[in-house]
Amino acid sequence: MTPSSMTGGGGGGAAGNGNPSDNAGLTLDRSLPNAFALDVILYAGNVANTQDANMRIGLTQGTSRRSGYWITVIPGATPSVSLHVISRSGIKRLAVASLDSAVRDGDQVRVQAQRRPDGRIRVNVNKKPLIDVNDGTYKGAYTSLVVAAGDMSASLRRVYYYVHD
Repeated sequence: MTPSSMTGGGGGGAAGNGNPSDNAGLTLDRSLPNAFALDVILYAGNVANTQDANMRIGLTQGTSRRSGYWITVIPGATPSVSLHVISRSGIKRLAVASLDSAVRDGDQVRVQAQRRPDGRIRVNVNKKPLIDVNDGTYKGAYTSLVVAAGDMSASLRRVYYYVHD
């Protein structure tokens, strides 16, 4: 696989400010092929007192920046990670897994995701394998990568993607 960097290791961008009505995100426009691997590092903030806090990573197709695969990390009292696919048919949860412990203010969250040419999707959080499923909903290239935080703040530290040769 060939590595590429969307944002350098020293950069950072806000992905939400903790206000429940602010579901801000950072969108990086790149055409990514259907077989890829991602390595995203976020730093969590304002998590401790927020019930509905989440961090989301979406690979989307089309202009709506909604249709595609979404990884959601819930850092709170029942920490988990889930993988959803959003299509014309609606939202379908492909998998959910528990994290070992809650994410606290200032914690680093590293999300690694891989989609192989055969449709197998694997997701690791902080280097722990949590999700391993097959899905063939999307066959074409992804037009954007969205990194967002809801009901919390988070800073984006790094995004690398790898394209299968």
